[in-house]
Amino acid sequence: EPAFNYLKVATVNDNQVDLRHLIDASGGVTAISFEKMNSAGVFEEIAEIPATSNNLTFTDTEVDVNKYSYSYRARIIDSCGRPGSVSNIAKTILLTIQKDDIRMLNYLNWNDYIDFDGSILGYNLYRGIDGVFNGPVYATRTDSQRSFEDDLNTVTFTGKVCYYVEAIE
Repeated sequence: EPAFNYLKVATVNDNQVDLRHLIDASGGVTAISFEKMNSAGVFEEIAEIPATSNNLTFTDTEVDVNKYSYSYRARIIDSCGRPGSVSNIAKTILLTIQKDDIRMLNYLNWNDYIDFDGSILGYNLYRGIDGVFNGPVYATRTDSQRSFEDDLNTVTFTGKVCYYVEAIE
């Protein structure tokens, strides 16, 4: 068995999920099988990557990140081609927004993030005006606060107001 087998990051990036897996490649591991939970709650293999280094990556493009949160894990494949132990589970954040165009308010809600080895300290919320994210953290929430009410009455914009959420370990 390898000394470590940890799915470190499941990051939503545009319309894809970027996975980063840390593995002790010296422990007889020949490959990593990336698995995604299907709608029935069962993990299915989506890719097998040769274990050529301790830091492996895979990008899942078969996703709809605006509608669903996804759960992933990684399984080691040993030198005999047999499946071995599985990593932790990493779950993406799904941010939903309900708009009140009359009151100019956006109500944001998101699911808890699952991935970190330690506990979640909180969440950083970023806001982009007309598709441009150029400011610092817009708001911070504790680990149990997964909602935010954004008042747009004093904001000038001609296109979209966009958001993204980042979990803090």
